[in-house]
Amino acid sequence: MKKLLSVVLSLVMIASCAGITAFADSDSDGTSYPYVFVHGMMGWGSYDGINDLAPYWGGTNGDMLEDLQAMGIECYAASVGKISSNWDRACELYAQLTGTVVDYGEAHSAAHGHARYGRSYEGNALMDTFGQTDENGELIKINLIGHSLGGPTVRLFTWLLENGSEEEQAASGDDVSDFFTGGKGDYVYSVTTMSAPHNGTPASNILYDELPTAYMLALMGNVLGTTALSSVWDFQLEQYGLTTVSSQGIKGKLSFSGIKSLVTSDDNCGYDLTIRGAAALNEMIDTVDGVYYFSYTGQQVSENSDGTYSPPITMFPLFTLLSYKIGHFDGEVYDGVEMTAEWRENDGIVPVISALYPFDEEYVYYEDISEDEIQTGVWNVMPVIENFSHVGYMGMDTSDFEYIYVNQIELINSL
Repeated sequence: MKKLLSVVLSLVMIASCAGITAFADSDSDGTSYPYVFVHGMMGWGSYDGINDLAPYWGGTNGDMLEDLQAMGIECYAASVGKISSNWDRACELYAQLTGTVVDYGEAHSAAHGHARYGRSYEGNALMDTFGQTDENGELIKINLIGHSLGGPTVRLFTWLLENGSEEEQAASGDDVSDFFTGGKGDYVYSVTTMSAPHNGTPASNILYDELPTAYMLALMGNVLGTTALSSVWDFQLEQYGLTTVSSQGIKGKLSFSGIKSLVTSDDNCGYDLTIRGAAALNEMIDTVDGVYYFSYTGQQVSENSDGTYSPPITMFPLFTLLSYKIGHFDGEVYDGVEMTAEWRENDGIVPVISALYPFDEEYVYYEDISEDEIQTGVWNVMPVIENFSHVGYMGMDTSDFEYIYVNQIELINSL
């Protein structure tokens, strides 16, 4: 009954949000490609036992993907490294979608001091149709939705599908992974990011550069990964020897040298989320022609009379102090970027300005265009969601969130 009520509520909200679902009545035949959801830092997906207890996409409100499936929407929840780099996470996503062994690339692995191969998803693929064609010979594309760190992960994933990696091809020769050969950008129909730190977040500069947060999280992942708890919440750090996959003969152990290697190599999400880490990724990748791009962001702070912003008492407790600090920036410099007033408005951990679009890529504001002006290869920036937190996209602190995804899927399917 609860699930039915959730579906009914979502349908009601569709009807009440005409501004976002305006394209549902388009003359286009539309699409019905599968949706692949990619979680953020410390998140989880369908391969993790914790997802059965508290779904990442829904939380205490129930499993949103089950609700979407009940509406006839084919969707899947990936499980990639919780604190891993966008590169490693993208490689894991590819292996899950193709049902293959994770290949992090010869050049990348050598540069960062970890094993080239990870766990196997042979016989346990996330979906059966990735890269396949339907009965009419048409390619079955996918739609990617990434929350937080999942945003840059799916951006990099899509770019690598299209462009591959010349460095990996040179290093691996005939043994190169298909992921790095390029020419597969048309496997993806759309990319949607939810509060993604496209340009980094100073919160990561603070936590990664000024505090031992990365070491604490790596130790946590190492401890969980070498105990029975890994079946519940798996950090997937076997490339550094820090997690065990007993069913595949991969043995991890408590290793402070492995933890140090993970943190100091900058092959982790802490680095990727900094201003400099995001800038390095943005310099490397771009949008892919033929793929639709959408970005969502929210804000959960109130403007003060002096132009600063403060979080509400209802904000997710772990974010309150960071949100306050971001909201009161006054010229602090992180990685050569001055935190001016435009960086203050935030959703708890990601400044609004960072989540709108990558600074060096083309964009349009969705509310300023008409139906026939939606283009591929260009960021369509959706209206900022007011009074909405970073974890709201997970349903963690609100029950009023599924409509965002339902509306977005309705829009994509109408294109």
